[in-house]
Amino acid sequence: MYLPLLRRLFLFAAVVCLISFSLLLIHSIHEGLPISWKLVAGAVTALLVVLLSWIAMAKTDDYLTPAHNRIFLAATVALTAPSALALFLFFQYSRDFPATYLYYFGVAPAVLAIGHIVVSVIKMREAYGLPPNYRSEANPWLFGLLPAGASLPILLVSAGLLGLSIKEVRHESRFDDTVAEVPPRPPLSPVDREAAANELFQLGLKEKDEERYRRSFELFQQASLYGHPGANYEIALFHAGNGFLRNLPSAYEYFRKAASQGHLEATFRLGKMYRHGELGTEVDSIQAREYLTLAAEAGHLQAQTQLGHLYNRGEGVAANPEQAFYWFHRAALQGDPVAQNDVGIFYLQGVGVEANQEEGLRWVSQAAESGLTVAEYNLARALHVGELLPRDYLRAFEYFQRLANKNIPYGFYMMGQQYLNGHGVEQDHAAAFSAFSEGAARRDPASKYYLALCYLNGLGVEAYSTAGLAYLESSASLGYAEAQFLLGEIHLAGKIILQDRAEAAALFRTAAAQGLEKAINSLEELEPILTSEEMSLADQRLSVWQNTP
Repeated sequence: MYLPLLRRLFLFAAVVCLISFSLLLIHSIHEGLPISWKLVAGAVTALLVVLLSWIAMAKTDDYLTPAHNRIFLAATVALTAPSALALFLFFQYSRDFPATYLYYFGVAPAVLAIGHIVVSVIKMREAYGLPPNYRSEANPWLFGLLPAGASLPILLVSAGLLGLSIKEVRHESRFDDTVAEVPPRPPLSPVDREAAANELFQLGLKEKDEERYRRSFELFQQASLYGHPGANYEIALFHAGNGFLRNLPSAYEYFRKAASQGHLEATFRLGKMYRHGELGTEVDSIQAREYLTLAAEAGHLQAQTQLGHLYNRGEGVAANPEQAFYWFHRAALQGDPVAQNDVGIFYLQGVGVEANQEEGLRWVSQAAESGLTVAEYNLARALHVGELLPRDYLRAFEYFQRLANKNIPYGFYMMGQQYLNGHGVEQDHAAAFSAFSEGAARRDPASKYYLALCYLNGLGVEAYSTAGLAYLESSASLGYAEAQFLLGEIHLAGKIILQDRAEAAALFRTAAAQGLEKAINSLEELEPILTSEEMSLADQRLSVWQNTP
């Protein structure tokens, strides 16, 4: 009687160990900590115990001989005890796991203990619901309630551990306050101080690369005491991250300290922080411009680009296209695709610099060739429309294909347009239909509109008015003015569907509000002949179309 009970209790402990080791492994992977083979061994051992005990229980205790019970119990104890001891020691001495883990460790045993009670009661009812001659002569209540009773202390301890975890859950780490302060080193000469700082900094970088973050942080602290700007910057990154050392005020102070020592990346980060209000700082365009200017003048590429945006948009300074072009151009010369695209647009539009189509095309093409999506879009559109550049449908089609290959709906829509009209490619209604279908599948209202036209007019597909109306309504509901106008004409004509002048008026008004000239003209012709009832219905339906997402 007691051997099966003990085996069940050890099985319970093994399951707790298995889940605990598994959670520790998951946490190690999530935090980027080195995988400990001790954790793996603990998890494997606990798994073996669970499998071994499960096989024994599957055979039902009543049909096992005492010898079998003793063998299974001995094996279970031999494997579970070291596993549980290893888990206990790991929690006592490990310095790599945060207190928030206690939350999960508290939840798992509590849930398992409740489950253990339920299973024990079920086993009792199964074993002692049989006729007397098929079951043990032992007291059923004693045997059945012992497992449940044994689980109650485990449940209470787990609940207490969970309560303690909730109190500690706000702390990033149980070791927040255990990072030892590095004692000051003996005075050194300036040359020796610099050499010591560099040596400590390089050691810290090596430890960081090998993902020994605590040791790395301590080495950076020592290098910081010798005034190493790179060490101050690395400490700031530790405090700005999401790990156990996260401390935004400290991150700001170390960024500022590194910047005051001439650290270029720290200077840029401060400017970026002030521009976007990052890491707890308030948005301050003036401070952002000062720090970005310092970094940009020293050659920092991203700082030059961001400074160009400041002058272009007038953030913390009067808008100055010439200064914006100057900084974009400096960044473009260093190979920044975003800046290259901006320089090209400035040349094409004659903003901040004398207009030069050839230079504009060269810079935007260079950005597009590097794979910058916005540059591909700008170049394709300019070549297709022929306003800023000479029209070139073939080259435009190539760039629209690139956009489509990146799953950008506009690329599919414009490919469909060129296939539909035979611009730069052979006219192919089937290919146009296919391209519009791809764009419509990505919720592009223009693609849905042209897909509706294909269905309504039998272009590249068999005419199917029901599908055409469905896509037309979908496009109109997304706010596409052309779709709203055409749907209004269909309601007014009453050929495909029954005439509904009120619905037509509502759709014309919605399209006219977006400035569509033909919708304005149609509305002026329709409204004078509407009845008062139709006008009232049109007003009601207008609010529906305007509120459609």
